[in-house]
Amino acid sequence: MSHFVVLKTLVEQQSADRVCQALEDSEISVMLEHVTLPIEDDVVSGYRVYVPEHMAQAAQRVVSVCETMMRAANPSAEHLASQLPPRQAA
Repeated sequence: MSHFVVLKTLVEQQSADRVCQALEDSEISVMLEHVTLPIEDDVVSGYRVYVPEHMAQAAQRVVSVCETMMRAANPSAEHLASQLPPRQAA
């Protein structure tokens, strides 16, 4: 059984879907968890992306390319600025 780690936490479902699709297209297993995130005095829904620990570096490279493509497709989008840092291993 693989140990999964948090790769990224996002607040937009569309961004999370695109990241997961890019990982799956690269044949990297992925799990997506819907979470509630406390941000300042508010609570926001978010999506935590998990990948197998042994694939984390490859997955990070895939996500980097995916984010670059999303930025190029929509340079005025706020979705990349709203990403949160990942937590430690799950």
